[in-house]
Amino acid sequence: MVHTVDGDEDRPAVAPSNTRPVAIGRVVSPFGNKGELKVMPLTDFPERLLCLKQACFLFPDGSERRESVDRVREHKGFFLVKLNGCDTISDAERFRDAHLVIPREDRTPLPEDTYYVDDIIGLRVVTEDGRDLGRIRQVYTGPANDVYDTGRVLIPALKSVVVKVDLAQKVMVIRPLPGMLDTEDAG
Repeated sequence: MVHTVDGDEDRPAVAPSNTRPVAIGRVVSPFGNKGELKVMPLTDFPERLLCLKQACFLFPDGSERRESVDRVREHKGFFLVKLNGCDTISDAERFRDAHLVIPREDRTPLPEDTYYVDDIIGLRVVTEDGRDLGRIRQVYTGPANDVYDTGRVLIPALKSVVVKVDLAQKVMVIRPLPGMLDTEDAG
């Protein structure tokens, strides 16, 4: 059970709206003196940034701004984005901390049994015998597997544990490992 991210930075503890755009990058600073933006990728598919012709920026105050992209290049793990009409450090500074966003429907399609983290957040978790374990509040990425946190129980993202994920019904069915719910049942 593999999971991937598009915009998992500062993700909410509740299910995101299906219409909310997805962050694929964040402007960390201007770069150089010609108006380039230094963008930190927030996606497992950073190559998508190299193909940008138009960009939509979501600012911390909630406002959005669409811009034409002149060019994009990769630089030391970041992407340098040059917007048409953004020609100075001052012009570029206005974009600091803005998120580069795309519509949810433009996310890269994933293979079967692979989900975006923001689709997992908010799912109701039930056991095969119908016990409700709460909603997934956080996904922790570990070296061996991800772990889902409902606030009541930690669930390893393993095929032997996660029996079914139904995004349409917003539910995950699990088969707990022996001892996994002992502390939850005792409380």
